[in-house]
Amino acid sequence: MTRRHEIEQHLHSMQDISEIMNSMKNLSLMETRKLSRFLSSQQRVVKSTEQAAKDFLSAYPQLQTSSPAVNEVYILIGSEQGFCGDFNQTLINTYNTITATKSTTNIKLVAIGTKLYSIVQDHPQLIKVLTGPTVGQEVDTVLSDLINTVSSQHSAIGTLSITALHHEHENENIQITSLLPPFQNLKLPPSQCSYPPRLQLPPEHFYKALIDHYLFAALYEMFYTSLMAEHYRRVQHLEGAIDRLEQRAEELGKKRNMLRQEEITEEIEVIMLSAGIIH
Repeated sequence: MTRRHEIEQHLHSMQDISEIMNSMKNLSLMETRKLSRFLSSQQRVVKSTEQAAKDFLSAYPQLQTSSPAVNEVYILIGSEQGFCGDFNQTLINTYNTITATKSTTNIKLVAIGTKLYSIVQDHPQLIKVLTGPTVGQEVDTVLSDLINTVSSQHSAIGTLSITALHHEHENENIQITSLLPPFQNLKLPPSQCSYPPRLQLPPEHFYKALIDHYLFAALYEMFYTSLMAEHYRRVQHLEGAIDRLEQRAEELGKKRNMLRQEEITEEIEVIMLSAGIIH
């Protein structure tokens, strides 16, 4: 096989790879458009729930838990698929920074996503790995598995402090959210509300139901946000890879043309020699 034929085969392989990458990029672009609708709706739900909690706790501040539990569970929402750069490594780096000064005895780690698991599989604090979602429609199943995992830990070791780490979709920051105790970031007025909201349930029962509603809403928002960031990163990563493939293909194409020109020149010389035109 001539060098030119080897280059042509390489070019065909690169073209196939480029087409696959373009398909993956287009799928991620389509998913970001779907997720944007889910995410905007879920963000409104979370904000309205937080406002309801603020109004409620202004009247019943004694019900808010301020001191964290002894046992801590960290939920890291990583990726199930690759081609998204340092998406998962950044998560574990942030987690290590947060827990560096803490006692590791009472800290547990739940990793979501196969690609994240490949990084943390030997981590001493890892207690559970869950298959992550690849599209928005799969969030329900993953969230159900996560709730079961947290419930099992609660039954085994008692009251938990739960913190979630995930990527933001609008920048490259890691969002750190305290889920339990809830509503720690709400700014309540300095004095108790004079006119508490009218409730049809005892305040304790209402607050428990509000927390349950908030946790589900907040977790859905986190998963949608993380998926949005993941697909956005994948689009950027694949675009860069496709550009590099195209540049390499252009270079190989020029080399192939040069080799073909050399072959044509040699063929012409052979023809002329055989015809006795040149000696």
